[in-house]
Amino acid sequence: MEVLQTRYKNYYFRSRTEARWAVFFDTLRIVYEYEPQGFRLDDGTPYLPDFWLPELSLWVEVKGQGPNDEEANKAQRLADGSGHRVLLVAGSPQNPKYARPSDHLTYRPNQVPEFAKLHEVFGFATPRAAGLLAAYGEAMSARFEHGESPRARFLNR
Repeated sequence: MEVLQTRYKNYYFRSRTEARWAVFFDTLRIVYEYEPQGFRLDDGTPYLPDFWLPELSLWVEVKGQGPNDEEANKAQRLADGSGHRVLLVAGSPQNPKYARPSDHLTYRPNQVPEFAKLHEVFGFATPRAAGLLAAYGEAMSARFEHGESPRARFLNR
C-alpha cells in the first residue's frame, strides 16, 4: 500500500496515519512536536521519532502495521538511550496496536504488546471516557483528500 504524505496544520506528515494521530492529540489538547530531532542509536543507526509530547515526556513512534522486531528494537534503544518513555503505535488512534510505555518501552521482540492501556497513557480513567471517544471520532473522521485540512475540535480537559 502506498503511503500518502499528508498536510495538516503547518506540517507535512509522512502518512495519513501520522496526521490522524496529530488530530487525536490536538483534540485532547496534548501538545506535540512532529519530528523535532533525530538521534544516533547506540550502534550509530540514525533514528527520527515521529512525535515528542513534552508535557508527558513521551516519544510516540507511529507505524502503519504492527511493529516488526527491528522497529521494536529501535524504539527500545531510543527509550534506553534517551531516558524517556516511547509509545510504539501501529494503526489509527481508534484501533491501535501498541505497547504501553512504562519507565521505558515494554514491548520486546516476539512478545504480544498490551492493547488496553492507551487511556492510561493519556490520563483518562477508562477507555470509554468521553474525551477519549471524541478524540477517536475526530481523528477518524478527519478528511485530507483533495487538499482538505480538518480542524480538530479542542476538548476541555
